[in-house]
Amino acid sequence: YAPLISYTANKKLFPHEIPEKMIRNQDPSYITTDNDYVIGRTTLWNNWMLITISSMEDLLNVQSGLRRQFILLVLIAGVIVYCLSCFYGRQNAKRINLLAKQIRGVESGNFNVNCIVDSADEIGELQTSFNYMVKKVNSLMKKQYQLGKNLNTMELKVLQAQINPHFLYNTLDLISWTAKRNDMEEVCDIVIKLSRFYRISLSNGSDYISIANEVEHVRLYVELQNLRFLKDIELKTEVDPELEDYRIMKLLLQPIVENSILHGIANSDKEKGIIFLSVQPVEGMIRITIRDNGIGMNQTTIYRLMTYDEIPNEGQDTGGYGLKNVINRLKLYYDNQARITFDSTPEEGTSVTILIPHLPQ
Repeated sequence: YAPLISYTANKKLFPHEIPEKMIRNQDPSYITTDNDYVIGRTTLWNNWMLITISSMEDLLNVQSGLRRQFILLVLIAGVIVYCLSCFYGRQNAKRINLLAKQIRGVESGNFNVNCIVDSADEIGELQTSFNYMVKKVNSLMKKQYQLGKNLNTMELKVLQAQINPHFLYNTLDLISWTAKRNDMEEVCDIVIKLSRFYRISLSNGSDYISIANEVEHVRLYVELQNLRFLKDIELKTEVDPELEDYRIMKLLLQPIVENSILHGIANSDKEKGIIFLSVQPVEGMIRITIRDNGIGMNQTTIYRLMTYDEIPNEGQDTGGYGLKNVINRLKLYYDNQARITFDSTPEEGTSVTILIPHLPQ
């Protein structure tokens, strides 16, 4: 064994013999019988051996302290990570909820939305894509709206162009004069009503006529249909006097009344048909109600009318516009601000309610 050169202490520093393996650097550490941990190391410059003796109890205390510090650091790091996760999670949830709210707004028809892109992450990409989609859909809807409006205007012009108004009026006047000359008062009366009916229908090419003229147009139509069906159909009207001069799109009421007569009253077993027409102001809107006592409609037909699904052009066989055209023109003329609803009970009758904006004129 190597000799112990020197030490400084009140007791012997190393009461044990140094093992041969440690001297030869074959085993640099071991634990003594006194539960001390011994580590030996030979220096490179003078071949001395430095020996460190540590109590296992001290080492365990140090280890426990390090373990506590490590656990404390892990807990602190966990709390920081949790707080940061909650913060960023809450921020992202807020952004996603805002985006979802704007999507629901678009679903309800509001395309005047713009999502603020506040970052370049995945949510930011969604916001950018959403803005582009809304802008594109809005542009397409405006083009479709203008296209539909132009198409309906062209349809109206084409129909009017098919009839030479002057030739029609002159011919009707000739028939009326001939009938009157031959004391055919009933024929004369029919021709006069028919002439007035078409004068209102054409109205010099205007797309809008007064409510008074529209109601008169319906009255003439009902009187002519009374002669056609040889059935008593009574038209009851209730129009607010202040609305008589208000201009609405023409041929709005006659197709609905036509549908009431041809598909409601004409097929009813009731001796007398009744059509009630009301025009009243209500909360910035004009409410038009047309109610009949015909055979009514089932829920399937009402659903088709309300969803505009394959609506039959009821007046097509007689040259009219029909309900389909009325519904489509309401959407176009009043920029989706108008509404039309149907309420019907089989064997009791049908009620049609139209709401249009009461705009200053």
